[in-house]
Amino acid sequence: MNTAQAIILVLLIGLANCNIAFAQEKEIISYEKKNIIKVNLISPILSSFSMGYERVITPNQSFQVSFFLQDQRFNFSPQDELKGFGIVPEYRFYLSERKEAPGGIFIAPFLSYRNYKANYESYSFDPNTGMSSNTPRTAKYENIGLGFTVGAQWIFKKKVSIDVWGGTGYSIGKSDENSNDPNRSFYFGDFPYQEGGGFLGRIGGTIGLAF
Repeated sequence: MNTAQAIILVLLIGLANCNIAFAQEKEIISYEKKNIIKVNLISPILSSFSMGYERVITPNQSFQVSFFLQDQRFNFSPQDELKGFGIVPEYRFYLSERKEAPGGIFIAPFLSYRNYKANYESYSFDPNTGMSSNTPRTAKYENIGLGFTVGAQWIFKKKVSIDVWGGTGYSIGKSDENSNDPNRSFYFGDFPYQEGGGFLGRIGGTIGLAF
């Protein structure tokens, strides 16, 4: 073996050792449990209850579906009642190089459907008599949306999950109120219950149990 061959051999051995060391530093964190049941920690602030289920599909992708039930809108009018439900399916792409799903940073396109029913008092004004009145009314509202979220999820003790996220999208909503009457007030029609189309926001945080 001449000097040049010896130098090449030493370089190849050194490169192989570097690759082994680098691979050890880049050890991938994987999780045996592929299912998570979650409870939304922010939904009680909005007078609702929300749960979700996440299922790992591939080492860096998962599917999640969430639903919520609404029983009372937080406002300053105790006579107004809002009840409803909604469902949000999403597909998560996990971006971490050192963690497999369901851990790490993710982006997730989502669909949403919301359905509400409100019992409220509508303020009306009669320009002919100059008199105003409050009239009990009922209104319904439906909304579908499409958007994406960005977030991160942590797995503790291989059993407990905590994730937070935020995002935006575009929704189309429709209510059964006749909003063409300029002399009365309406429950639906403004953010976040836009009549027609409008941008929506999503923010949340959950705690879950992996199994």
